[in-house]
Amino acid sequence: MSKVSIVRCPSYRPDEVQKAVAAAVDYLGSLGRFVKPGDRVLIKPNLYQNKPPTKAVTTHPAVVTAVIRLVREAGGIPAIGESKLRRNAKKTGIQEVAAAEGVELIDFVEPVVVTKKEGVFKRFEIAKQVLEADVVINLPKVKTHRMTTLTLSVKNLYGCIPRYRKTQRHMEIFKYRPKRGAVQSIWDLWINKEYFALMLVELYEVLRPALTIADGVISMEGYGPKLGDPRQVGLIMAGTDCIELDTVIAELMGVPAEEVLTLEVARKWNKGITDLRQITVVGEDLEKVRVRDLKPSVFQEDTADYLQRILYKFYDTFMTTRPAVDPKKCTLCGICETNCPTQVITRKKAEARFPEAKGSPQEVLAINYENCIRCYTCQVDCPEGAISVQEGWLLKHFGAELFHAFFLFNNLPYLHKLGHFLERRRK
Repeated sequence: MSKVSIVRCPSYRPDEVQKAVAAAVDYLGSLGRFVKPGDRVLIKPNLYQNKPPTKAVTTHPAVVTAVIRLVREAGGIPAIGESKLRRNAKKTGIQEVAAAEGVELIDFVEPVVVTKKEGVFKRFEIAKQVLEADVVINLPKVKTHRMTTLTLSVKNLYGCIPRYRKTQRHMEIFKYRPKRGAVQSIWDLWINKEYFALMLVELYEVLRPALTIADGVISMEGYGPKLGDPRQVGLIMAGTDCIELDTVIAELMGVPAEEVLTLEVARKWNKGITDLRQITVVGEDLEKVRVRDLKPSVFQEDTADYLQRILYKFYDTFMTTRPAVDPKKCTLCGICETNCPTQVITRKKAEARFPEAKGSPQEVLAINYENCIRCYTCQVDCPEGAISVQEGWLLKHFGAELFHAFFLFNNLPYLHKLGHFLERRRK
């Protein structure tokens, strides 16, 4: 069991933030516990959107600056890294911070495949610079989120997956339901929500940042994570265990842990401590700083969401990866069928015969891609190496980086604008 610290920070005045961040870290044993002289320290803020700091969408530049200075005091070599950094650095204020402090800005674009034996998700594509860093410091922004209720430290690590792969991962796990009627929740549109949250938790288990410092000076309430309202909270929180830190923040924000999808999954799958009684909280008394009447993120589907559903179906079909079975190598041993967490692998009658196949020439394996979560357990567990990662047609022939940058990243904001315009006209 680790500690979680809570420190008051009434504003983003640089001196107040520096003092609060230092105090939050000192409660955990000072930064020297985590950073040694000469360590390459990757600082991972939330730069999810190209929005100014006043919108409370991204980690505030003052918090990033405070951490950079603490790292330098400990003898570390700081750098700032994030997916989509080149696009978002200027407006979020991080480019100015990097120039003033003389630190490198790293845009996560080069993925490295990481496989593991334990857990459900056996294959991740993680930014090369994250894996090369000696120390990773996680700097999430405390916000509401229309999918996960709150987006906190575990969710912030999703930005360690390079930018185009993040969207592919969304589409590979989430599947839009073919539904046109009224919906009450975004989960009425998507299936596999639990597995998406589990993927986030298991990604955290791979990355395990040395330290997490949460920016809750001004958080977001309402229609988060990008269209909500700023909410003065006045706190900096820190911890070494993201599950425990998120549990404390959820309690502080007045949100039951079971309503935060990542925490509920962590509890259900025994991935960490989500019982507040087992977590040591130091610094401020949680009861005295608790947020009252937090406005939740309420989902209402509009025309923009409907248009996105159409786009995402196309994107899922042609721009994602999937496991593919080579019937010439497959022996039909049944290991992948048994170990598949969503039970989407079955056998079917072969449409063509494979005389050189190791298994029965009358049967082949079939994967139901509609419900496949792309955990790649089948690929890792296959003793014959008969399952490979297959790219979608557009991904294979045009390249993900070029297509994604041109098509999705540039056009999705305009798609939303078009959808909201049509919605207003309809009303």
